[in-house]
Amino acid sequence: MLELPLGFRDGFGEEGRFDPNVLYYQSLHGRPIAGGYISRLSPIVKAGYQESPAFSTLLRLSSGGNADGSPAPTPEAARAELARAGIQYIVVNTATASPALREYVVAMGVEEIDADGVRRVYGVDP
Repeated sequence: MLELPLGFRDGFGEEGRFDPNVLYYQSLHGRPIAGGYISRLSPIVKAGYQESPAFSTLLRLSSGGNADGSPAPTPEAARAELARAGIQYIVVNTATASPALREYVVAMGVEEIDADGVRRVYGVDP
């Protein structure tokens, strides 16, 4: 499960835009999530996010940046990378996600499968 905006936080700081509510929702749906909070995040895990074209782009978009940074995959390539990483669903918080982040997700060609007042759920690989 990938909740956007994406972020992770540890005792040394935050990358992206971390929403602590994601941890509560994870306790309800019970699926593994990308991002999150831990007291000490392994440098190897942090490097994995930063070296991944899809995750680094989503982190940049989540913190208010744009998708023009390097390496920025096409939305279709990002979708394929997320599917290979085991991401089955993307949840977008439309109240906190930037327009650029929302547009990038829609451009991935993911299928909207549910929505409420604030969140939209997309299937990555239907």
